[in-house]
Amino acid sequence: MQLRPTPLPASDGQLWLPSYELSGCVVAAMSRQNHGSSRQADADFYNHYPASPYCTVSWWLKGMGEWCDVGGERAPSQGRRALPRITFNGPQRRPVTTWCEPPCHGLMLNFRPEAWRRLTGIEAGPWLDTWADAHEVLPASWHDFLQRVLEAPDDSLRMALIEQFLRPRWREEQTQSVTRRERIQDWCEDLARRAALSGTGRSARQFERRFKQWLGLPHRELFALGRAERAFFEALAQGDEQDDIDWPDIAASAGYADQSHMIRHARRITGFTPGALVRRVRTEPAFWAYRLWGVGGG
Repeated sequence: MQLRPTPLPASDGQLWLPSYELSGCVVAAMSRQNHGSSRQADADFYNHYPASPYCTVSWWLKGMGEWCDVGGERAPSQGRRALPRITFNGPQRRPVTTWCEPPCHGLMLNFRPEAWRRLTGIEAGPWLDTWADAHEVLPASWHDFLQRVLEAPDDSLRMALIEQFLRPRWREEQTQSVTRRERIQDWCEDLARRAALSGTGRSARQFERRFKQWLGLPHRELFALGRAERAFFEALAQGDEQDDIDWPDIAASAGYADQSHMIRHARRITGFTPGALVRRVRTEPAFWAYRLWGVGGG
């Protein structure tokens, strides 16, 4: 895994992109450390993520995390649920918020669902919108790897352990790699072609069934996530000020019927309007994952 520097000073996270050999398997790894200070507000201890088509393994290396079942908003302490030290989650149809009290250090490893199935034998569909202890989900052959990553002294060594563990297993699959900067929409279109051509069935119903079995999400939902991702990248690229962003142009370019359509869709995927999301991504520590992905994936 290769470290991708993050030039935004507001972000306290790091992004790793996979080597070319693993690019058809791993989307990215992200880590965040929060040492805490008297100047930080409680809001800084949250982590906001959009709806996602990926399967994810997360390690709480220091401190513990709590899941907040409230979409894009903050949860009261009584609404939080403790997460396992090493957590697996399938694709998520709603925005996700977690909370952690510093000092804390977390690491996330995102897999393409079809690659996850090939590596582990686990379909993404049954784990849609689900979080669980990774030891209860993954095969026993993965358990030692999970523990070694947890116990490694630093993130550089963790990335090396991930590469060493996954490379020979993925090589055995002999799956064609994709470009490391591929976006959800490009990936969705490629998978749609593969699903349509696989097996003997060619009907729309059979296509949707096969696609959802592979990824846990229907084709139309995954395509919608890709459209929202495209709009997000274009908004970040247009300027540093809200007045610099041409929202009608972004909506049209991303394929939305109009700006209102884009706003409704952004709320469903992220919990916020596009304008509010971009403002928070640029100013609030809790939106570190959006900042990293905006720099690394755009």
